Amino acid sequence: MLEFWLWLLVIFLLVYEPIFGYLDFQKLKRNIGTNKNERVRFYKHTMIGLWMPTIAILLIIFFSEFSFSQIGLGIPTIQVEVFGKTITYLVIAIILLYTIILLYNIIGFHTSRKVREQLLKASKAQKDVGDFSVILPVSATEKKW
Repeated sequence: MLEFWLWLLVIFLLVYEPIFGYLDFQKLKRNIGTNKNERVRFYKHTMIGLWMPTIAILLIIFFSEFSFSQIGLGIPTIQVEVFGKTITYLVIAIILLYTIILLYNIIGFHTSRKVREQLLKASKAQKDVGDFSVILPVSATEKKW
């Protein structure tokens, strides 16, 4: 019986988000000009689609012999055996550097007018380029979601 639920979860993950996510996005792009609540509907469908497998995995863990550690949830450890020490620690250093730059931008956005203007200008330029800008929230209700 557990195998049935696991296969159902795999099929859901392979079908729902890629196919229905794509179709929902196309519907959003088509209807955004005529329906002001289309973004909120898209956000709700996306959140439901993302939480359903999470809840299913939790239910499988609670009602089966699986544990959180068996599916990879636990205290993280650094395993250098896979890629070697050099690559592992280099990647960790890059992640830390990226985190520091990100924190600098977040703090700078809230404290420095110059940094805020630069980030807003870069954000506006990026919005005009990307096809995904249609899903970005505009109204206060959309930003809540």
